[in-house]
Amino acid sequence: MKKIPSRTQTFKELIEKGYIYVDKTDLLPPLIERKAVFLSRPRRFGKSLLLSTFKSLLEGEVELFKGLKIMDQGFEFKKYPVIRLDMSMTSRTPDITTKSLLQKLANVAESFGLKLIQAEPGETFVKLVIDINRQCGQKVVVLVDEYDYPVNHNIDDSSLMMANSKILSDFYVSFKSIDSLLEFVFVTGVTRYAMMGLSAGLNNLYDISLNSQYAAICGFTLEELDINFREHYKSLLEKQDAQDFPPLIDDAIDLLKDTILSWYDGYSWDGITNVLNPFSIINLFDNGEFKPYWELSSPSVNFITNLVKDKPWDFTKDKMSGYEESQFTNSLPGVPVNPVLFMFQTGYLTIDKITTAKIKTVFNGKKINTNKKLYSFKTPNTELETTFVVSLNEVLFNNLVKNKNEESIKFKAAISSKNPHELTNIIGSIFSAVPSDLHTEKESFYHSLLATYLLGLGLDAKSEDSGSGGYLDILVRIKPDVRVVIELKYSHDPARKAETRLKWLAKEALKTIKEKEYDKQYRQTDKKVVNIGVGVYMKGLVKAIFE
Repeated sequence: MKKIPSRTQTFKELIEKGYIYVDKTDLLPPLIERKAVFLSRPRRFGKSLLLSTFKSLLEGEVELFKGLKIMDQGFEFKKYPVIRLDMSMTSRTPDITTKSLLQKLANVAESFGLKLIQAEPGETFVKLVIDINRQCGQKVVVLVDEYDYPVNHNIDDSSLMMANSKILSDFYVSFKSIDSLLEFVFVTGVTRYAMMGLSAGLNNLYDISLNSQYAAICGFTLEELDINFREHYKSLLEKQDAQDFPPLIDDAIDLLKDTILSWYDGYSWDGITNVLNPFSIINLFDNGEFKPYWELSSPSVNFITNLVKDKPWDFTKDKMSGYEESQFTNSLPGVPVNPVLFMFQTGYLTIDKITTAKIKTVFNGKKINTNKKLYSFKTPNTELETTFVVSLNEVLFNNLVKNKNEESIKFKAAISSKNPHELTNIIGSIFSAVPSDLHTEKESFYHSLLATYLLGLGLDAKSEDSGSGGYLDILVRIKPDVRVVIELKYSHDPARKAETRLKWLAKEALKTIKEKEYDKQYRQTDKKVVNIGVGVYMKGLVKAIFE
């Protein structure tokens, strides 16, 4: 049984010492043919291991790859000189960043037995590549890890971000002048908004970050989890509370896998392929306990907390969709980043789905139809829901309600007595607590507020739960035997009278519950079901009615 790789990130050590290695080698040859490649992934997602694999491959260490997928592809092993630069460094000030970068280049020169005369980082790098090329008689491979670290490390200080960005920009531009001496360049990082230097210096850079072919190049798919960790399922199961799992081992393992998926799966960069967080999976099997390992290891936890605290309304459901790819690929340091897109790049949100919208444009007097991809985001799994989502809902709830206990009593009383006037007042007070300029003309905004309110009360509330005929808006369990089905309809039609429109919307909401039989499965289990239709109109005017 292969060992859990809890303390190493180098390909060579994993193979030589019998650790688990999730084989991604079949994806490497097509990338090498691309000559210059960029990949963005969150921290601790396997980028460093990927670069380490490239290093061993391109240094011609054939023995390490025996039995791996790449050996079935007829890959021709050659030995190249490889420069690997890990840009994570002491980088608080521009001077320290420059000195750290020069020291890294000096260390590379020493490993080749060369003495480097230091100048500016870009000039020094060019001289280093030229000297290595002359010494080895081969083109040079350059692997850059955490290319954006000196910028992201100062995310709380825009002036330092800009200063370090300028240093990196000048450094990466130097790649262009020695392009003919470079066999292959692979660059990784967390975010894309520091890419101004890369796009200028490596204008042939092939970005695979959102490419479906490479959606699983980092992280583990369910199939890979089964193949590589199957032998460890039983030992992990033995560390769990036996009362939580069935007595039959096969059933228990099936439930264990479902739990693993719930906690750590759900990351997607194409809206189709899901992968599990590799850092959390390795820690889970190593420690035997379900915990938010990845989130707790975040060096930016204070920044994330403050972002949620300062901009809670930027994470309501309506703000999670409708993004074009250019919005999260062309940002620059010093320019405010959309919080949702920042959370996506750093791994707190993931792609939910990608839709295509047809756009009509006029060019030279002719109408042209073009397609535009639109991205929607969501929280990937339980690990993030236990921290990020809970923090967000708490902040949002505190903005909506002042006295939780009093509000909970009022809400339950309104449901028990089926008092539409009282329920309308309660929901209306939630919506009116949001400043008028933050309201959006989307049903999902009000849906999100109502769901946040119910969760904040401590109720068992599910948003978009699967009903008999589709996905109902909100399902609430008031008591063990009482289910509340809430359907919300929104309209922004200034030609209508508010009161007339609200009544019609609320009735349409109830009509949807009955037509799609959202309440059917709960009635069949002898539960008491309360159906509520909620109409919302223009800036949060509301009316709630009971069936």
